[in-house]
Amino acid sequence: MGIGNVESIANWVFRCGFDYEYQHGNDIYRHEKNILIIPGVANSVGLMRAINKNEILKNKIKNKTYRRVVGICAGFHVLTNYIEEGPEKMKGLELINARTKNMERYRTGWAAINFNIKNSEHLRKQVYFNHGCAVYAMYGKNEQMDMMIEKKIIGLQFHPEKSGEYGVMLGMEILNV
Repeated sequence: MGIGNVESIANWVFRCGFDYEYQHGNDIYRHEKNILIIPGVANSVGLMRAINKNEILKNKIKNKTYRRVVGICAGFHVLTNYIEEGPEKMKGLELINARTKNMERYRTGWAAINFNIKNSEHLRKQVYFNHGCAVYAMYGKNEQMDMMIEKKIIGLQFHPEKSGEYGVMLGMEILNV
């Protein structure tokens, strides 16, 4: 598809101890356990347009033929119901009941978030963010920004491939299904 931080994701998967293969135009990886990783560092609307052009990929994602789908940053954004980025708006893949919208200001750099990783004493760690949009989910009448949704579909607002040892710890957890 020509979008994404492909080599960074490949290196991250390898550092987590897993093999991978390029898929769909060398931009999306599949772990040997049938896990699809949709990388970030792109315009979310542009990434969604690229996915819409690839009907086979789009149908495989929407029909949940993968054991797990991991969306990173823009890859997370396309999993939501609706994407607003700058003046552009479009329907997402509708796998996560949430919407992506512009943040008040662009966020880049390190920030602490809470991790809930098995066999780990580390609950609050620094991870790397680089984005101008965020995923917002509805909880009752309140809308809250989400970093990660743990199900068959996992969305990471931050970049685990750029988050050092904690990104690797998380990768070992989510890629080992």
